[in-house]
Parts: sequence; structure tokens; C-alpha cells
Amino acid sequence: MEKLFKFYYDYLDEMRMDVLGEEYKIRMQMDEIEDKIKRIVSELKTFNYVEFYHNSESLNEDIAGIRGDLKRFNMYMPKYQLTTTDLDALHSKVKVDIRERINSAIQECDHSFALYNFDFVVKNHPDHTVVSAYKELGPFDFFTVPEGEIEEERNYVDKFD
Repeated sequence: MEKLFKFYYDYLDEMRMDVLGEEYKIRMQMDEIEDKIKRIVSELKTFNYVEFYHNSESLNEDIAGIRGDLKRFNMYMPKYQLTTTDLDALHSKVKVDIRERINSAIQECDHSFALYNFDFVVKNHPDHTVVSAYKELGPFDFFTVPEGEIEEERNYVDKFD
């Protein structure tokens, strides 16, 4: 069951990077430029006149570097645009669509037989050891587990025993 939800999350992440990946890169680059500017301003606050004079060449190089970085942002054209204005309606539509798709791949389990069997053994079995084991383990419905999984679990038990 977890694989089904993981598929949706992975696909959404992949689609997010396809749609917004360029913007994420630009934001990262802008954050780097902002950090450079903060560093320069912090250094400038600590300089006296003499230190400012001696560091003016490196400051000019840093400022030239920032100018060069900013020139990379002279043109940005988004890959996609949002075409709807009613985000609430879109939100509801997407929720319904996802719910319908997931519901088409799953079904609710009917545990009535397992619960009846558990209740019958706990109330009617003469051996108290069996009743105690049933109470400890609880009801289990073998019909809700795909055939391969039970055999796979048995293999794990054999490996670790």
C-alpha cells in the first residue's frame, strides 16, 4: 500500500522540478548574491578609514563580481503559467481526482470472518494456552494478505531464527 502513495509523491516531486526547477535555481543564485552582499556590508561596518582604504580594491572586485552575477538575471521567461484563477475549485477537483484514482486501486477489507473466528476461539476453545495465544496475537485475516507476502515473511522468519 505504501508503494502506491510513494508513487504519487515521487511523481509530484518530479513534476514540481519540471515546472519550477528553473525558478528554484534562480532563487538559489539570488540567495547566494544576497549572502555576498550581506557579507560585504558586514565587513564594511567593521572597517575604519584606513582599513577601508586598504581593502578598497578587494571590495571593488567583490562588487564587480556581484554585478556580473546580476547580469545573469537580465532575462527570465517562466516555463509554465497558471491558467486558472479559482484555486479553491482546482484544489477540490484535484483532491477528487486523486481520491478516485487511488480508490480504483484499493478496496476496503472485510475482516468479519477473522473477527468471528477470533471471538469463537476465545470464547469456546477448551485449551487456555490457545486462548491466551489468540488474545496475545489478536485476530488476523489471511485472506487480506497477498499470497506472495506470507511466503516472503516465512522466508524472513527462517533467516533470522
